[in-house]
Amino acid sequence: MKRFVNSVRNLSDWASFWRQYCRLKQAGHERDELRVRLRGGLTAIVPGALMSAFDEVFLRAVYGAALRSVRGPAPVVIDIGANAGFFCLEVLSRHPDARVLAFEPLPSHVALIERQKALNPGLDLTIDARAVFGEKKIVEFRFDSRREFSVDASLFPVEGADASMSVEATTLADICDRYAIARCHLLKLDCEGAEYDILYRCPDRVFAATDNIVLEVHHGVAGSGTVQELVAFLRGKGYRVRNRKDEIVMGTR
Repeated sequence: MKRFVNSVRNLSDWASFWRQYCRLKQAGHERDELRVRLRGGLTAIVPGALMSAFDEVFLRAVYGAALRSVRGPAPVVIDIGANAGFFCLEVLSRHPDARVLAFEPLPSHVALIERQKALNPGLDLTIDARAVFGEKKIVEFRFDSRREFSVDASLFPVEGADASMSVEATTLADICDRYAIARCHLLKLDCEGAEYDILYRCPDRVFAATDNIVLEVHHGVAGSGTVQELVAFLRGKGYRVRNRKDEIVMGTR
């Protein structure tokens, strides 16, 4: 019921979406694409293989509380691990005047976000194909080459990954400097375990300039800590923290 209610809230053609969704699910066509109209007049390209990612953003609305915390005109949002660009579109459907920076190193996903942007002209959406980590260096990005799209490509060893590529990694501090970000209204991270290194090695000046943080936390990743340690860390940086089932952590100043 919650997914249906959220579809009515977030999609302008929710009835058409559910008809398409049911046909796609019954046929099992991962290579098929849906065109879904969002509230606010934007359109999302949804490959069947990434329906779970679309479901997470628009139907389960896991970032809804974080987006409601964004206040004021022209908010700046940084999306680390942008995947297909669904979260970026959710932000821009709610805040058409937002400035959004999307970081996503997987080439097929970068191309898809470019298509999302071309389909919705006039958006202030910057696409950066670098990874984000705790230091600037070249890193190995691991993924499943047998699939065009992925929801679990990672800088760390991941089950099912049979290929890797070298990508340039940047840091939160470098992002703020390069893109002249004086204040970030919302920082979102979904980066398959890299969130620990990114945040633990981030300078205090970036936290001081970041109003809200929301992240999907990952367990048992090489080099990571625990969710409880991460929550305590963010509280120590001055955030009021909510931890939902050790999956979604949100910090608000």
